[in-house]
Amino acid sequence: MSKGNILIVALLPLAAFGFPQRENQMLEIDAHRGQEIIDAGYARKATGEEKELHAAKQKQRAEQKPEVNADYAKASEKNDRLKAELEKANAATEAANAEIDGLKADLETANAATEAANAEITSLKADLETANDEIERLKVELEAAPKADAPKK
Repeated sequence: MSKGNILIVALLPLAAFGFPQRENQMLEIDAHRGQEIIDAGYARKATGEEKELHAAKQKQRAEQKPEVNADYAKASEKNDRLKAELEKANAATEAANAEIDGLKADLETANAATEAANAEITSLKADLETANDEIERLKVELEAAPKADAPKK
């Protein structure tokens, strides 16, 4: 502990004093401020055993910090790599969607051309039917006409 600090154990939540600690948590704090909290009944001074436990936990945290930082750095690198891959995938998706939109427009144009061609085919079929009817009518007239041009014997 730093000079001028004491270790207290929260008996009640310390939010009223601007600290996040809840009951049964330890806090190293300025001695004067700590005494105010103790006098208010929100905390008690830590025992020797609690001080040793706190010091051991602080030492353990300090020893683990480089390992935790290395793990954090690896996770951050992986996260950055995944973000870059996601951005590439999003760009590819946008390009594919633009291509799909272009193909849809082409398909609509082709469908319109097919409809126009089908309408033309229907019109030509009607014209062909009319022409066939005319041919049949002319055949009937031809058969009914006197054979005036027939050769004489």
